Amino acid sequence: MPPNVVVRASKSGKSSDEKHRTFLNEVLRPLIGKKFLLFLDCWTTQADLKKIRAVFPHQDSQLLIFPKGSTGYIQPQDLSLFCSWRFIHKKIEHYVHINRTEMNLNNRQYFINMHSIIHNQLSAPQFKNLIKSGFVQAKILNGTIGEINKPKHVCLKFYDLYCSVINCEE
Repeated sequence: MPPNVVVRASKSGKSSDEKHRTFLNEVLRPLIGKKFLLFLDCWTTQADLKKIRAVFPHQDSQLLIFPKGSTGYIQPQDLSLFCSWRFIHKKIEHYVHINRTEMNLNNRQYFINMHSIIHNQLSAPQFKNLIKSGFVQAKILNGTIGEINKPKHVCLKFYDLYCSVINCEE
């Protein structure tokens, strides 16, 4: 497991105050400096400013909370990245199914590996403008964006699914 991946499991799969506090302490705290900007959803577990200030008492932080119902319109990753994330996830699952690959799609380790792979792929330099486009669309950043490469044009072209040889059925 890469050192920047932290896995915590729950029976319900839902967030809680305790899980969010663990995220803040174990994941976010080691990654940030004295000054940072944090975007939060309006969920009660995330938008607890007292909890944030308790975890980061000496940092010069700015917290922006997305209003209820606005996430799909102003959250940068919802505007750009998550569509591509779902596309890659679906393509890999289809490939596994079509090729009858031995894999348990309900296994926790499968999901950890799947999302690690997707994160790795979308972290490639080819997708820098794709990610930036969400911040521009959300009006968090100003400026223009160069060519936006999407995963369906850059990767995941499963040519081996199609027969390219004459009389390949034989």
